[in-house]
Amino acid sequence: MRMRRLPVLAFVLVACSASEPDASPPEQKVPPPTAFVVAPEPPRIADLAFYRGEAGPRVLARGTGTIGELHVELLDAMGAPAALGDEPNAIDLDGPANAGPTFFVEIQAAATIADKVAQIAVTPRDGSGHPGARRVASLSDPPARELGDACDAQGFDRCADGTTCAPGLLSTPNRCERTEALRASRCAAAPLVTVEAAHAATMKGSARGASLWDPMDGCASSERRGRPEGLVWLHVPAGTASVTLATTATFDTVLSVHRACDGEAELACNDDAAGTGSSLVLASPAPGDYLVVVDSLDRDGGDFELRVTTP
Repeated sequence: MRMRRLPVLAFVLVACSASEPDASPPEQKVPPPTAFVVAPEPPRIADLAFYRGEAGPRVLARGTGTIGELHVELLDAMGAPAALGDEPNAIDLDGPANAGPTFFVEIQAAATIADKVAQIAVTPRDGSGHPGARRVASLSDPPARELGDACDAQGFDRCADGTTCAPGLLSTPNRCERTEALRASRCAAAPLVTVEAAHAATMKGSARGASLWDPMDGCASSERRGRPEGLVWLHVPAGTASVTLATTATFDTVLSVHRACDGEAELACNDDAAGTGSSLVLASPAPGDYLVVVDSLDRDGGDFELRVTTP
């Protein structure tokens, strides 16, 4: 399904004449004010990157203006259209659905193009098709950042292994911090739900900021790793026959259950049990505490509700 095109923003200046005092001669008919429509500036790409990645090359673009469409060209090392056989070497992609003064676009390419495409060129267009400047980027590795370095929350660089760009929000400065310490802090702050027989409980939360957990392989699409998540601790008393977990959210969720905070011992995972919601059942769970991770498949994340029920 194609995304909705965005309206063009226009600034209207109206020429007005001053009002006359009461003692003035009889009122004369004044022609209606003339409206002058100032055409908006076309969208502009400020930063463009074409990075290698585990799931294949990624294109990152951000800038200013309202995007209606992105014209993407796949090029060889000489800047000529890449030879891709029957596949097109230029595509038009609808812009983001949210109109605003700035934009950010992330495009995940197939891994197979990495040995055929050396450069990409992107031309932004507004909702009326007016083009902005064409930008070109070469395939490369993202710049590496070390522990304590400033980093980019939208992925225009990469923190070293064992570190994560945090807090992962655009509204505040970000630095590469130790992933283990970030996980411990997030786990300590997560709310706790105690399972009760024949009882239902609902916990509200949010998935925002740096990604510290990812769904296990085969549970969700690999190209959507590195997305924000929310956490809830689940306490299961002895004798619990089963526990059902289900999410409703403002975003596409992935639900997983872990035995510990480190994220390694994943016991169960579900994506899209009902639309964009997720659901899973823990049958005859051992007593103890479990970490429930509500992961987002969308970069922005959002708010969610986790419903816990027992028979």
